[in-house]
Amino acid sequence: MSKNLRKYDLKRVQEATCHSDALNPMVEFDGHMIRILPPERCMVHIKRYEIVNELKNGSCVIDCPCGYGYGSKILDYDYYTGVDVDFGDVCIPYAIDLYSTRYAQFIKADATKPLDLEQADTVLCVEGLEHVTNPQDMLKNFYNWTKRELFVTFPHNGRKNAELIDGKKIGTGYHFIDTPTKETLELIKEAGFDIVKKLKISRQGKVTQLTKYGDIDMSSILVKAIKV
Repeated sequence: MSKNLRKYDLKRVQEATCHSDALNPMVEFDGHMIRILPPERCMVHIKRYEIVNELKNGSCVIDCPCGYGYGSKILDYDYYTGVDVDFGDVCIPYAIDLYSTRYAQFIKADATKPLDLEQADTVLCVEGLEHVTNPQDMLKNFYNWTKRELFVTFPHNGRKNAELIDGKKIGTGYHFIDTPTKETLELIKEAGFDIVKKLKISRQGKVTQLTKYGDIDMSSILVKAIKV
């Protein structure tokens, strides 16, 4: 193994999924540079944050789950807090090393459990609800953390990657539960939010208004909601 291997690279290769660092998708492993995130996936991940920049109203954001922290470099906020449960103890140390600044901080925490944070203008959840078995508890925290608005992105009716459906283990996907789009929107409303915008983001990064819920694909929905 190369002596120049960065301390996180081996774990990032071992745990490589579509949730790696979209701004730095290359790692060095055994003396070779390996791309662990395809260019099209990088583009889609970055696009989600760019859309939030266009729709946001405020100067302070909480990003949960923040993953490897690259969103802090894309989002146009004065103050950024990234939160992630980071089961592998890779994402938060990596984010701190590469992306922490005087105005960007990262916290290792389970957002499905009660957690007091200083309120931000915006709470952002990029592809996070499908990775927990109790998204309603995460949404309760989001309601308490935000002063005014919430952005959520999630797979559109994409049960292909769910590990659990109706409480039963059905596969080895990397999502715990892929809730149908209508049900996810209801969960957001039940948490105390009024949904004001619904967008669909294709795998190619094309952004359109969401007009129907029945088509099955793995595109993403981006929702803007206001705290009631």
